[in-house]
Amino acid sequence: MHDSANISAVWDFGDVVLKIKLFQTRKGCTREGVTLNWLANQKLSFAIPRVLHYSEDDDQSYLFSTRLPGITINSAWPSMDEDHRQYYVQQVVEICIQLSAHSSAEIGGVDGAQLADGWLDPVTFDFRPDTLLGNCAQLGMSSTLFHFSHNDLAPGNIIIDPNKKRLVGIIDWEMAGYVPREWISTKFGVSWGLDLEMMNVSGLSEADWRHRVHQALKEEGFSDVSDGWKKWYNERCALS
Repeated sequence: MHDSANISAVWDFGDVVLKIKLFQTRKGCTREGVTLNWLANQKLSFAIPRVLHYSEDDDQSYLFSTRLPGITINSAWPSMDEDHRQYYVQQVVEICIQLSAHSSAEIGGVDGAQLADGWLDPVTFDFRPDTLLGNCAQLGMSSTLFHFSHNDLAPGNIIIDPNKKRLVGIIDWEMAGYVPREWISTKFGVSWGLDLEMMNVSGLSEADWRHRVHQALKEEGFSDVSDGWKKWYNERCALS
């Protein structure tokens, strides 16, 4: 079982995963199951969970899906050599490029509902399109074309087979949707939510994973507004 800040809980039952999630501020947002079903109809170079059943009531949702075989990058990272680390960084960058080929004229989820990325409105968590567009404009990000992104590529959401040196797939798609292209790299530059979850591992930085992906995305031509976001975030926190 995995519990996330009393907002969601995840149970594994063999090859089946059950995720129960409280709606709270995300009631008007695209459901993860909707995104997974949309992804199932796309040509992908990696695996995703398959939706087995989805239901919801007034306060929470229930998603049953298949479990991807393997271990997370977070689990494997401390024992990886440098070549393996850079290999998986590049694999994730290529996935970001692959996903970003899907575009939309609107910011939001694949079904047109709201985009549940709290880092685009980190104080009030107002996910209405007009609010997100206003924030993007303040940050100097483009607002004419939006690109599909996972938006939560933390090392705990990337499943690998270390014995075969293969990236198996990606899980946890609840933040996914269409965002400014600049946000794809910026998210890695600013979000400590993408840090490695390590305790007392000598010589390793918790931010090592996301900093590597951030740099690699910039080298692939993804523009970045990390410095502007950090200033904007501090100003918003000071006013709250």
